[in-house]
This record gives sequence, C-alpha cells and structure tokens, in this order.
Amino acid sequence: MVRMLERLEALVASPTSAPEDLACALTELGRLLDPELTAPSPQSSLIFARALDLAALRVESDGPALAEFLLSVAKYAYVSGHALKGLAPAQRAVEVIRSLGSPALLRKALTIRGALLADTGNLPVAIEAYAEALEIAVDLRDPVAEAVVCNNLGGALIYAAQYQDAIACLERVETLTEGIEPLQSGAVVEIFETAAEAELQFGLGEDCVYSDVHSGASGTAAAHR
Repeated sequence: MVRMLERLEALVASPTSAPEDLACALTELGRLLDPELTAPSPQSSLIFARALDLAALRVESDGPALAEFLLSVAKYAYVSGHALKGLAPAQRAVEVIRSLGSPALLRKALTIRGALLADTGNLPVAIEAYAEALEIAVDLRDPVAEAVVCNNLGGALIYAAQYQDAIACLERVETLTEGIEPLQSGAVVEIFETAAEAELQFGLGEDCVYSDVHSGASGTAAAHR
C-alpha cells in the first residue's frame, strides 16, 4: 500500500506527468479514500494525510478526475470527524466543477461543502451552499437530490434557529420521499421530531406538529450523497 501510494503521489506531484497518467492517479487516490467506494482501513488516515497535502498543491489539471479526487478528500474529512480539514478541498472542488459545467456534480459538491461548513459552525455560509445546491436539484428535476439537499438544509436551519424555514424544508422532504424506496429510512424522523419539538418550545403553533411522521415516510440525510 505504501509503495503504491508513493507511486501515485509522484505522478500527481510531478509537473511532467502525462495528463492521462495524472487523471488515473487522481482517480485511484480518490477511490482509496472515498467512503462511498472503499471501507475504512488502518491505512486510511495515512492516505488522508497525504491526500490533503496533494489537494493543497495547484495540480495542473482541471478535469473531472481532479474534481472527484477533491470530493473524495472532502467526504472522508466529513465522515472521519475532520470537517475543518475538508473545507479547502471542498471549496476547490466547487471551483473546479464550476469550470466543468456539470450541474449534477456541482450540486453534490455544494452539498458536501455545506455539510462541512455546518459541522464547523459556519451555518450562514452552509445555508448559502445548500440553497444553491437545492436550486440546481430543482432545475435538474431530480427528486432524490432535492430530498437530500432539503434534508440537510432543514437540519442546518434548525441549528440556526430558523424553525419555520426548517419546517418548510422538512415538509418538502416528506413529500419527495413518499414512495421512493432508496430513501426509506429512519434518518429523517429525528429531524422531523426535532422540528416538532422546536415548534412547541418556541411557540410556532401546535397545528404543524408532525404527529404522523413514521419511518416509512422519511429520507436519508447523508451529506456525501
């Protein structure tokens, strides 16, 4: 593993690497780190540390491989409890993807960046990132993506004490996730219950309390999706 990592690092760091070799190296590094593709291993923390160094370099590439690599670093930072370290890779991923003109990938990058920002306490900027991601998801007419973003945005709004806006987001999640089997999970129930509790505690009105929330009408809040 160490030798392979050193070989990949050399390819990424070398200014003379052929574009196709650089793309392959970035893709492989991203695959090793991406929590959606590879289960964590004892080597994951080492790969993450080195990937952070490589992400800080101005790699001479602006293609999809660099974007996906940066997103993998950001996702690993989030799930491993190192959200602060993931902010720079996530921001650069957004910049790279804007230049690529891929709305679906930009939506994903903004969602990941929003999760990292929220986790580090920067709720205003997190909400901005989620709001842009939501606009893209709506434009793409992608109900799964819209539900994921709405779920995360609703959670951020709750923590920002913007309860009425949060409830509107979570009502939208409930509507979007009805009948979508991949999104059936208990993950969003906690957010609905939190919203209902907030309504009662802060006097937003009992008529909106979600007494009908159950595990069959909820969606996942996975930030990395």
